Amino acid sequence: ESVKKGKTANEIVVTFSETYPDWQPLFSALKPASLTASPDAFNTSWKAAPLVTAGPFKFKALDKVTRTITVERDKKWWGDKPVLDTIIFKALPQAAQIDALLNGEIDYMDVGNDTNALKRARENSKISVRVAKAPTHEHFTFGPVTPVTQDVAVRQAIMLSIDRQQIATAIQGIVDPKVKPNNNHVFLDGTACNQDNTGTLGKRDLTAAAKLLDGAGWVKGADGIRAKGGTRLSVKLIYPSGNDNRRDTVLLATAMAKESGIELVPTLIPSADYFSKYVLVSKFEMAIFAWVGTNFPIASSPNIYKVGGAQNFGNIGSAEIDATFAKANNILDLKKRCELANAADKEVYKLVHSITLFQRNNVVGVPKN
Repeated sequence: ESVKKGKTANEIVVTFSETYPDWQPLFSALKPASLTASPDAFNTSWKAAPLVTAGPFKFKALDKVTRTITVERDKKWWGDKPVLDTIIFKALPQAAQIDALLNGEIDYMDVGNDTNALKRARENSKISVRVAKAPTHEHFTFGPVTPVTQDVAVRQAIMLSIDRQQIATAIQGIVDPKVKPNNNHVFLDGTACNQDNTGTLGKRDLTAAAKLLDGAGWVKGADGIRAKGGTRLSVKLIYPSGNDNRRDTVLLATAMAKESGIELVPTLIPSADYFSKYVLVSKFEMAIFAWVGTNFPIASSPNIYKVGGAQNFGNIGSAEIDATFAKANNILDLKKRCELANAADKEVYKLVHSITLFQRNNVVGVPKN
């Protein structure tokens, strides 16, 4: 409704025209006017070095020869005093990082999904591997509906045919032997309000899948793949090059779906084109990728699950889902907001907008000392 100057030069008073519970992200990217006052200032002021900081360290030096950036403790930092005086960031090819860690050249490595690096780090007595849940979850998402996927029974049958636990164990088990499927689109495991919203679709059930497809008129052919009115129950499932985990996930799901008479067709796409030419422009039938969670999941979810949402690439949704999320984003009671968001998510699962697979882990290697 209005933005007014506060009591000091560093204070503003913002008044909203309606209840807006997740207001904090609006102020997460504030920068000094001197660095944003003109296009030239914005485009050129930062070229040599960062001129402002928002944390306990500030920029100290850039060495283009050794490919390092050094930051040092900022004496003006208002929070807790950092333990370290300086941190040196070194640019290294991914393949060279594990050797650098084992040889004592670096003190920290983001292991990520590199299973070879993880194995070598765990086998080295001088290295400690630390694992924690990451705010990222893998999933299959449906694109704009086709004559096959427009049938919600087909989408439900695909989800029922896929053993998400088996996929989670196969892909993430080496990192986390206790890994479980992700059962919530909105609230990830380890966060408040998380609960299982998958309903009857959460566990593999080939009998239930067959019942759905039989009831919808999809009949098995001589090759075991179902068809209806001359249309084969076939869905093209795209995945990016250079990602073995996603390739393996797709191949596992393909074999599982075939048992229900569903043909998933694994389709390799060059990684450079995957998002720009396929996912982001909704040119796919079914795709695998990951969503990164935010600190404000209720506010960010409608962008993905609302009809017409910018990231609802298949535009699968309902007026009920839209209204429930809208209500959750227009009240201040956090408990009620969580209840409403979970209610909306249950409907997202019923429509099988997407099939959540598993939550990734952050995996880092550091010296034990």
